[in-house]
Amino acid sequence: MYSLTSGTTGVYNATPITTTLPFSAGIAYPAAASGTTISLLSPLSPLTLSNNMNRVNNQFVAIFKIERNDKNEITSAKFIKEMWIETKNGSSVDFEVAKDPEISKYKADEITIRAIHTITF
Repeated sequence: MYSLTSGTTGVYNATPITTTLPFSAGIAYPAAASGTTISLLSPLSPLTLSNNMNRVNNQFVAIFKIERNDKNEITSAKFIKEMWIETKNGSSVDFEVAKDPEISKYKADEITIRAIHTITF
């Protein structure tokens, strides 16, 4: 987990918090300067903290068809496709992926989208 607080000079002061989540292994992360994006990949999904929303992101995503049991737990995940998408100013990854003709035939609750890599400009 990472806590960001705004400083008086316009620079974000990052306060590292030690956590026991598997992706961090208890590592304290250094302070982030203005314009810095911090990305932490967890087993569940990427966590990105950014102090600049006017960015262009290119993301490499993988799309899986999922099946759920009666408790709404995922019991099966079948790979469908991987692709690069572009998002601007915090736009939705889901929306951009849904534009793809191959993916648009699935219902929203039948697929899951996982970001593999993000490049920010």
